[in-house]
Amino acid sequence: MIQLPVLAGLQDNCSVGDIISQTVPADSASALLTFSYSPDLMDWLADNKALPFTGLSPIALGDVTLVVEILGDVAGSNEYFTILNPDGNSIGTTQSGQPNVQAGDCDTPSFTTFTISAAEFNAWAAAGTANFLAVSNINIPIPPGGPGDGINPCNPSAVIIDGD
Repeated sequence: MIQLPVLAGLQDNCSVGDIISQTVPADSASALLTFSYSPDLMDWLADNKALPFTGLSPIALGDVTLVVEILGDVAGSNEYFTILNPDGNSIGTTQSGQPNVQAGDCDTPSFTTFTISAAEFNAWAAAGTANFLAVSNINIPIPPGGPGDGINPCNPSAVIIDGD
């Protein structure tokens, strides 16, 4: 979810002062993670996830907040996504233990908050879109890595082939 805050105390007659929020993917089916089998770890690992925000306008007046919510197997040290901004640069990870991460697991969502400057956001929004990418951590050293490392399906029986 991305939120565009406005300056405190701003008043107007055309709703510029409203907070604008957008959540992607918009529907729950598209929000599901997909998985691919790792023969090295002998387990399923989450695939990368595209987060395309569309219909944007370059109207941010203050810092923009990007919140990444994950309901999944993300409590361990190797269970995280690296978030890439629309320029392909890392803005951080969803790894638990960081001050911007509210840890979660398969029963409780994890929330990671990133702050983006208004100037940077407005530069992306000028094109009408901002395509973020959540890159799954699959570079787990073996040993000690093994089954259960990385972001795995909460319900292993739901994943039979790559892409499930």
